[in-house]
Amino acid sequence: MQLNYSGSGTIFFKDQEYRCDLYKNTEEGGTMVKISIPKRFAGYLELPLKFDKIAGKLSNGFQFILLKCDRCKMVNLISEERSEYSYTAEYMLNGIGKEYLDVNFSKVSYGITNIIPWGGISEYCITDECKMGYSEEKEIELYKDESMQVKYKVSGSFLPCIENDLLKEEIILRQYGSICIQFSEERPLEEYTEELMKIKRLIELSSLKRIYIEEIWGWNSQICDIYDSDSKFERPIKIDAIYINKREAEKDKIDKSDIWRFITLTELRENNSFNYYFEKYKKLEPIIELYMELFRKGEISGRRMFLNLVQALETYHSRFTTNDLEGFKWRVDNEILKDRPEEVKERERKLLMANSRKFVTLESRLADLLIAEFQIYFDTGNIKREEFPSVIARTRNYYIHYDEKIKEKGLVLNDEEITIYNKTLVFILEYYLLLELGFQDVKKLNEKLIGRWGHVSDKLRIQHAVENLERAE
Repeated sequence: MQLNYSGSGTIFFKDQEYRCDLYKNTEEGGTMVKISIPKRFAGYLELPLKFDKIAGKLSNGFQFILLKCDRCKMVNLISEERSEYSYTAEYMLNGIGKEYLDVNFSKVSYGITNIIPWGGISEYCITDECKMGYSEEKEIELYKDESMQVKYKVSGSFLPCIENDLLKEEIILRQYGSICIQFSEERPLEEYTEELMKIKRLIELSSLKRIYIEEIWGWNSQICDIYDSDSKFERPIKIDAIYINKREAEKDKIDKSDIWRFITLTELRENNSFNYYFEKYKKLEPIIELYMELFRKGEISGRRMFLNLVQALETYHSRFTTNDLEGFKWRVDNEILKDRPEEVKERERKLLMANSRKFVTLESRLADLLIAEFQIYFDTGNIKREEFPSVIARTRNYYIHYDEKIKEKGLVLNDEEITIYNKTLVFILEYYLLLELGFQDVKKLNEKLIGRWGHVSDKLRIQHAVENLERAE
């Protein structure tokens, strides 16, 4: 990342002032400050290795606060009779100085790319006269509890209001979505970011796309613009952060063909998903972290995705179903097989127990998830349904241990087959994740998942037809 020089000025630290140079990259969120000490041979620890917060002021009057700074370089510039310490900052608060060094925020808004189609509302509307106007619905409450409120908002550029603005060959309107988080009391910026990242993961899971933060604004009750004795408004503070990435956002625009695969904001609200999500987040977090690997497609192999998906399914079963062998046995007999015909009970019990003698095996967990209490049928392609759990477990074990003896026990999927059956695994995983997020209509849920991932059997048939055609040629 290239950092551009922004100006020189003064850094304030422990009642002392030091010369500094500020560098920024507004497109990719990078901020660095170089602090100079007038010593040819300053000690390595003359300044701390880290700053939780530090304030500065440039020669042009611009004030700033840097948060979470880490030392990245230190050098003695003997010929210049000074030493220089360089720090990267996680955040930079623009326009406020040392008197607000301990600033907390009452509200923070994150401008986000790639969510307008997902959000389902627009800054604009088409009037009854077939003219463009402003929409009335520009914000939606996503979640609220006793301490926090989360809203989705849409903002955009103004429609032309000056006659000269209409005399252009091209008039461009831009709109963007934002997530606004407000706590009941002022809190540190890091707490807002923590909540934002939770929401970001849910949006990415829903849209199957990475989303990027383009801008951040914060509000504090003590930092205000006063226009007259009766008009006082909290002044928004522009915040730069290392996770702002306008360049990647521009490269990763949503394609119109992707939109029909979305689980939209409307669908999430209809199923009260945000409430379920925040309620269960601690249990869901490791599963979703593994799931997020999907969004680095092209950066990770199909094999890596396979291992992540299997681990995510195993983690889900242990956290939400059972991690106790005796509890699992009880579940098999009293929940899954309770009403099954006698002629199939023993066969299905054997499939479910799958060598679970001292602990619940991966194969047993996969079998339980695959059966899904007979509520839904998962497409296992060319692999027989009753063999699917053992094939997946065996393949996982092989690619973890690379023990060739494992292949002697039965089928192990190759890289091409893994890529195909990853769709089955993500189909199963999403089914259970969406159940936890309040989606209870299994028929609708199945239709949604087919739309997102398709049928593995269809893909295999197409692949087989292509292979036959190539052989015929």
